Amino acid sequence: QQAMNGSPGEVLVEVSPWIGGRVEIRVRDNGPGIPKHIQQRIFEPFFTTKPSGQGTGLGLSVSYGIVHEHKGVIRVISEPGQGTTFEIELPTVTDADAAAAALAFDTGGMARAA
Repeated sequence: QQAMNGSPGEVLVEVSPWIGGRVEIRVRDNGPGIPKHIQQRIFEPFFTTKPSGQGTGLGLSVSYGIVHEHKGVIRVISEPGQGTTFEIELPTVTDADAAAAALAFDTGGMARAA
């Protein structure tokens, strides 16, 4: 809703598996778009175009950090007046990766002795 400047609009989410162990998630809106000179800064912590008190500028920075922590990539595609698309690429998880993560969570990050 913030990105749409309070106006009603549409948001479309698409998920596409990729060959090679990656998945792509696209989040697209039909809002006002993001000017080119702002796009290069939107993932910076505390960057905002909103008036004081209406946003911290942390949402996209946190999203960027989460995606990169998971060995992914996030990018923005936008044209003023044409809406915005965020593309996120993430590696898929194998059964072995999921089992290792579950074990680490179950043991508080400490491997069990055999």
